[in-house]
Amino acid sequence: LMKTWVYNYRDLVSDDINVVFLAHERLNTQETGDDHDVVIPKVGPRLMPSVASMITGAVNVIGHTYITIEKSKGPRKPGAKVEKKKSYCLRIGPHEYYATKIRKPKSSEIPETIVDPTYQKLVSTIQGESPAKVNTGAKKRRKS
Repeated sequence: LMKTWVYNYRDLVSDDINVVFLAHERLNTQETGDDHDVVIPKVGPRLMPSVASMITGAVNVIGHTYITIEKSKGPRKPGAKVEKKKSYCLRIGPHEYYATKIRKPKSSEIPETIVDPTYQKLVSTIQGESPAKVNTGAKKRRKS
């Protein structure tokens, strides 16, 4: 029933309705099958495994939100408070551990991250507008 529900909502896109699914993270691990005790972590949606794999294949964009904190650089006076700059980010480019994607042609430029993401920045990225217009704040990476 959950799979049917997800597909029905996803198909509202054909009626010009954008649908967003939100989920908490789940850390899954896979053993490599070798004699070594190697475990490969994978972070995806906290859903039943069958629903999680279905939804990651069914949607056009999967993002992962995170916060970066940069300490101010330069000389400091002893006892002075260290200034920190927070940046809210949306990871959409390919990643080794996080389930992320943006469905575009392989030859398209895909930003790894959109800094201070907005709906308009995400739509602009999906539509393939130039990186200067999107203003992602991150280096571009070409997917191959």
